[in-house]
Order: sequence, then C-alpha cells, then structure tokens
Amino acid sequence: MKRKQFLSSLAAAGVLLPGLAGAGVPEGLADEPLIVPPYLVPGDSIGITCPAGFITELEIKPAVEEMERWGFKIK
Repeated sequence: MKRKQFLSSLAAAGVLLPGLAGAGVPEGLADEPLIVPPYLVPGDSIGITCPAGFITELEIKPAVEEMERWGFKIK
C-alpha cells in the first residue's frame, strides 16, 4: 500500500489524533484556499540537494540521467 493511501485510510478510520487536525497552521490561515503550484513539464529545471547526508556524483548520476531523459534540466 502506498504511503498516501495508507495515511488516507487512517484518517478515514479516525485513527489519527483528532487534536492534531489543525496543528501547525497559524491562526487565520486555516480558512485560506490551498495554493497548488503547476506541475513540472519537460524543460523545467530541477535542483537536487542531499540534506540527509553526503552523496557522490557517481551515486546520483543514474537519477540525473533519468530525469534528463524525462526532459528536465538538472542543477
């Protein structure tokens, strides 16, 4: 089961903590409409970072090549 489906099923079953429903949302912003950015399209630039730790160029090369095959510019 994919993570998104799993979390949705938990929310639907009422398993998630009810007190955390609005946690992290500043007061007054809960009623603001959700802004969804446009989807990526071929020709868009993607920046790759590694905040969890060090990764070599050799290790990241397959991912970069795949995204370039999809038509993205990699930084």
